[in-house]
Amino acid sequence: MSPSSPAAFLRFTFWTLLISPAVSLTCSTQKFNKNQVFSTCIDLPSLSSYLHFTYDSPIATLSVAFVATPPKSGGWIAWAINPKATGMVGSQALVAYKNSTTGVPVVRTYDISSYSSIVPKDLSFAVWDKTAESRSDGSLISGYAIGVAGWGIGLKLGSESQGIMYSGHRNIGIALFVLATVQIFALFLRPNKDHKYRFYWNIYHHSVGYAVLVLGILNVFKGFDILNPDRKWKLAYMIIIIALGAISFLLEAITWVVVLKRKSGKSNKPYDGYNNGQGGRQTLAT
Repeated sequence: MSPSSPAAFLRFTFWTLLISPAVSLTCSTQKFNKNQVFSTCIDLPSLSSYLHFTYDSPIATLSVAFVATPPKSGGWIAWAINPKATGMVGSQALVAYKNSTTGVPVVRTYDISSYSSIVPKDLSFAVWDKTAESRSDGSLISGYAIGVAGWGIGLKLGSESQGIMYSGHRNIGIALFVLATVQIFALFLRPNKDHKYRFYWNIYHHSVGYAVLVLGILNVFKGFDILNPDRKWKLAYMIIIIALGAISFLLEAITWVVVLKRKSGKSNKPYDGYNNGQGGRQTLAT
């Protein structure tokens, strides 16, 4: 390994984050799982992307996190450098995407030697801890904002309807707002995945989420009873809810099957040590 060739001994740890298009952040506000922190971050000028990095000169290691929004749901993002020239040929690329079967984000390395053959291949330098993470906090924030707007409209209508009060509908609306506010704190107050209380926190988080769904559906029916519209509207709503419920149940079942299979595979897989003395560990985080 010659000191005259920096790319030959530079080691990378690579972390990529696929974010929702609804998330509007600067690099300084972005957070990663496992409390990963980088010394420098840059808001890149195009593609709504961000770059975080830390260079450890004594051991010639560069830790990089690339954050971007895929062009479409189920799409991919990539970050690459070309240590020898400019242009695509010769670039060393890391590509992150969601596995089509499991939905788990993965990272693959590509040594782009030509335009005619682009296949996964080891890079010209060692890359450790390739990690991909998918983040959908933007959907949660948007959903909460819509809920706050609905609650505000309800207060306005109530103030203009003196002497008319529907206690059940009102109380459920207040409960929904409180639970949604509690749920939004999950963005900021949650234990790490390896924390001993994370299992119990997951139970609480999912329970509150299911409670919001049930109460929201129930309150819409309360609204139907108050407004007394044509029967077709209530029937259409019921059909939509049943269809969405069936799809959600199916996806939830598939998710649990995947999780249980993954846990079973991990418990049966022997430890394979290190690969060529440089480490073969790859962490997948969601």
